[in-house]
Amino acid sequence: MDIIRKPIIAEVMINRINNVLQLTELLNQSEQKNCNGTARSEQICEQPDFENDDKNSDRYDFLTGLLNKKSGEPEIANEIARCNGCLVYIDVDNLKKTNDIIGHLAGDRVIKYVGEIIQKHGENNVACRLGGDEFVLFISNVDAEGAKDKIEQLMVDFNRGKEGNTHLSFST
Repeated sequence: MDIIRKPIIAEVMINRINNVLQLTELLNQSEQKNCNGTARSEQICEQPDFENDDKNSDRYDFLTGLLNKKSGEPEIANEIARCNGCLVYIDVDNLKKTNDIIGHLAGDRVIKYVGEIIQKHGENNVACRLGGDEFVLFISNVDAEGAKDKIEQLMVDFNRGKEGNTHLSFST
């Protein structure tokens, strides 16, 4: 469910383990509620209309337009219960360095850009921003090879965006 790169930082590892445990707990709760297998009502690519729908504004992350943690985790757990797929944990490395050197506005642009890439590849996906620089993405109805291809394409798009973009220069 997760990859932690060396050098391992204890705080990061603990946060990631807690995130996996929370998703597992949500999945177990979802299975106990006897999911009826109906398709989810919202696709990740849909942009929220914050101006006209106050009810939905609390479901989405204001910066990325992705589902927020509170709404996204149960949505992902339901999708995991409904079908096979791949759960991807995305963490933007060196965001603190971007914030410290270029500024927090640049860091926000990095987060927004990652959200845009995730939405661009939104077909069969449910994604949410956990907070900070962490995202969770569930790719439905995909085998390991298909998931690997999708993740590689996300990375290619991110790295392509880094070319000539100062805000993205430190992030990986």
